[in-house]
Formats: sequence, C-alpha cells, structure tokens
Amino acid sequence: IEVTAEDGTVQIYTVNVKRLSASDATLTTLQLSAGTLDPEFAPGIFTYSTTLPCHISSLTITAKAPDPKAGVKVCGQTPDTAVQLNVGETTVEVEVTSPDGSKQQVYSISVVKEQVGRFVKLADPRLALQLECPVTLSPLYRPISIRESDPKHTYSAPCIDVLTRTSKQDPLDESPLPTEWRIVDFDVDKKVTAAVVSCIYAHAGCPEQMKYGELGAHAKDCQHRPKTEPNSALVTDSAWYKADFASTKKTDTDIKHKVEVRSWEKHLHNVTDSSLKELDEQAKDHLKKYREALPRIGQNQAYEHGKSPLDYLRNAAQCYATSIKMKSKDASLHCNLGLVLEEQYYAKDMYGLKEQEEDDDLGLAGLNLAAKESSKEEEID
Repeated sequence: IEVTAEDGTVQIYTVNVKRLSASDATLTTLQLSAGTLDPEFAPGIFTYSTTLPCHISSLTITAKAPDPKAGVKVCGQTPDTAVQLNVGETTVEVEVTSPDGSKQQVYSISVVKEQVGRFVKLADPRLALQLECPVTLSPLYRPISIRESDPKHTYSAPCIDVLTRTSKQDPLDESPLPTEWRIVDFDVDKKVTAAVVSCIYAHAGCPEQMKYGELGAHAKDCQHRPKTEPNSALVTDSAWYKADFASTKKTDTDIKHKVEVRSWEKHLHNVTDSSLKELDEQAKDHLKKYREALPRIGQNQAYEHGKSPLDYLRNAAQCYATSIKMKSKDASLHCNLGLVLEEQYYAKDMYGLKEQEEDDDLGLAGLNLAAKESSKEEEID
C-alpha cells in the first residue's frame, strides 16, 4: 500500500497475508504453566520434555492452532484443563485436528518431576510391599518393569539404569535381560501417586498424611520443616559439649594429630605456581568435566587421551594433594582428596571404566590401595 503525502513524501506499507490450509493440523503456540520445553517449540517438532520441581502436582498447557476452527485437545480435554501429574513421569499428548477433519497430529510432552529429596514412608505396609523398589526400599520413582518377568519385577528408573550399565541381568534373579526389556510402567506410577504417605517431616512432629502426589506441595510449606539457618544452641547447650569443650577443667585433649606425607600422596604432588584458591577452582573444574564425561546409556566408552572420567578424577586428586602440601592441616583438603579417591571406585564399579596406567607412574587404583594400606598401619599403631 503506497501513501503519498501533500508534500510528496511517499510511505509504503506491506501486508503479509497467509492463506490457512483446511488440512493444517499443526500448532503455532505450545506453552507450559511451569517449566520450559526442551527443545524450544517449533511447529514441526512433535516430541518434547520438561523437568519440574517435586512440589508441582498439576500442569496447564496452552496450545493454539493457526486456524481457530482446528480442534485442539490436551489428554482428551480442552487446553485450559489442568493435567494431574504422576510422582515420577507423565506423558502429556496434545492432539490437533485440522479444520476439515482430514488430518490429525499429536504433540507429545514427557513431564518428569524431580524426586523428593528425603525418605518417603507409605502409610499402608501391605501396599508398600507392592509399590516399593526392591533395591532402595523406598516408593517407586519413575517405575521401570522388566519385560517377560514373572512375577513382574519393577524398579525405580535411576536405580535400574545404574545397575544395568555394566550388567545385563535382572538384579533380583540374575536372569538375562530380554531384548527391549525396559518398560516405563505408567500404571504403577499412578498407583504410587495415589498412595497415602506420611509427611517427610514426621520425625519433627508433623502428623499429616496425604497422597504421594500432594507430598511435595505440603512439604514445601510444612510448619515442621527445619529452619535453613543452623541453630547453634542445639550444640552449645548439649551435655557432651558442656562436658568436653565448654568446661574450664578440660584444658587438654585426648586426641593428638600428626601430619605425615605418605609415599602414595607424593606421587600426586605437582610443581605449580598456582595458589590454594586457584588449585581449588581447578579441582572443581576437573570434577565438573568428570561428571560430564561419564558415559550415558548406550554410549560407546571411547575417550581421547587425557579426557576420560578417570583422567579428570586423577587431575582433581593432584590438585587437592598439592594443596595439602601447601596447607597440610586443612581438614577439608584431606576430606576432598579422600572423596575423589573414593569416587574412582564408584566410577569403575558402576560404569565399568578401566584405567590406562602409565609404566612410570601409579594409577588411581594403586594410589587407593596404598592409601588403604597406610590407614591399616595407622590403626595398628
């Protein structure tokens, strides 16, 4: 559209017109009342996922088609209807029907709620026998059933995923896992969600019981929830503290510490100009890379030289050992070094990782063995 003013100025307006197709069954908008879609929404992408906090029990989906005559349903209901979520995983399907009814398209959203970070007790002991994971002995979280198992064997997803990384056997009877053995059991998830549980702060005096699906929201606002700020009076007013630390009669301590550098620890020392703060940051960076390098399900365990999870653990151990050399009486450094060496055992056991040891140096396994032997010597002394 061209508009000419009295002074001769010309202004052009452009109007883009898109003719809607009667057979179009796509969406132009797909939004969640909580969380974000992964990947970001696009009309041509039909599978999404999102992770929500454990206190969210329902989700509202906003779904719009380009043509208002198109039919849009969320789990068989109108888009403004809230979807009740399972404790673990819920599949939300958005069905779009073209205006002429000739075509249908389904957008699928996998909604995973984070696990409650404390032990949850089912109120009915008989129901607990059916809905508890046989490994963790806590209510099933995102239950996975083993195909062809009789009776049916069901585990919590995080647990069975770890156990089957290196061993393709059913943990209960050690039978070989069949092809496509992993079944996401939404029916069991619904039963767990509807089961009555006690508040996770029952030990602090909360008498409330509710459905598991409502536990997260209740726990968030529970009056018996511990305060985030530590109460020093719980320690300073205790009898053992007054007797052993607050009394003027206790002028000596029965524990005598001796700082000694073991041979296995010397192998971890590096010559560096880095400060303690820089070494700590380097160690944290190596641990971050270690977690990122851990193999995922179905991933080939082939790594470039110096970039395997065990390489990153060794680098972190060297940073902490070097820091100990600079500040030998810092207990936190000794603790961090011990945690890194212990993590190496976990990585080898759970992920089947193997260390490539150099001929002229000790591997982490050798260092751990040396550390264990030196601990035995200290116990004997």
